[in-house]
Amino acid sequence: MRRHETHRNSFTRLAFLILAIVGIAAVTAGLSVAGAKNPHDRPLGDS
Repeated sequence: MRRHETHRNSFTRLAFLILAIVGIAAVTAGLSVAGAKNPHDRPLGDS
């Protein structure tokens, strides 16, 4: 039972890590596209 929990925990960690990397990549790509579309108007403080 402990082995299963450990394996599940590591899988959850890996999934969370992948999700975080994908999220950061998506945000970076979105900012790049937004900056390319509006080079003169960059909402820095606007979220």
